[in-house]
Formats: sequence, C-alpha cells, structure tokens
Amino acid sequence: MNEWEMLATERVEVEGGGGRRSGKRRRKKREEEKMVSFFKRLVKRVVKQQEVLQNKLVATIERMEKERAEWEEGWRRREAEIHDREALMKARERDLASKRDSSIVSSLEKITGQRFVLVSGKGHDQLSTIHEN
Repeated sequence: MNEWEMLATERVEVEGGGGRRSGKRRRKKREEEKMVSFFKRLVKRVVKQQEVLQNKLVATIERMEKERAEWEEGWRRREAEIHDREALMKARERDLASKRDSSIVSSLEKITGQRFVLVSGKGHDQLSTIHEN
C-alpha cells in the first residue's frame, strides 16, 4: 500500500466512515449487549424460580407446623381425658373401699358389741376400739 492509500484509509477510520475496525467494534458492542440482555433475562428467570420454590417451601413448612400443632392439641386432649378417667376411677375405688370398710366395721360392731373407729394412717387404714367407761 502506498502513502496516499494509507492516508485515505486513516482519514476514513478517523472520521468514522465505517472502516473495518469500527464495524467490528459495533458488532462486538451489539454482541455484548445481547449477552448482557440474555444474562439479565436468565437471572430474572432464576430469581423468579427461586421465589416460587421458596414460597412452596414456606407453604409446606407452615402446613406441617399447623398439622403438628393440631396433632399436639389432640394429644393433650386425649391425655387430659385419660387423666380425668383415671382420677374418676380412683375416686370410685376410694368410695367403694370406704363403703366396704364401713360395712366391715359395722359388721364387727354388731358381732362384738363394741364400737370401732377407722383411723387413716400412712397409706392404709387402722381400726381402733373406743372404750366407753
């Protein structure tokens, strides 16, 4: 290439007349813009999918927590019912034992002609005789 051709080429490049380098730059810039746009869309899609998954996870955790709370409440109710039934049965047993003891004491009083008093002690009852003077 001679001197005149070189000057002409430089002038076109300097003036931005569409030489090879400026065309490559534009093409490269467009490709970069496309890549930036692609990655922005990709990131938005990934973030949206993550939000969907997180919402599903939160909903599942809340549902499981609610089920657990309901189960625990049912368990507490069942335990309270069992406790109440046991307390009622113990009260009935004490009442029956008291009636039985009273019946036995009454029978002993009739047989012996003496008067007895049932005294409650440590875990069991004792029978004492009342001496009348």
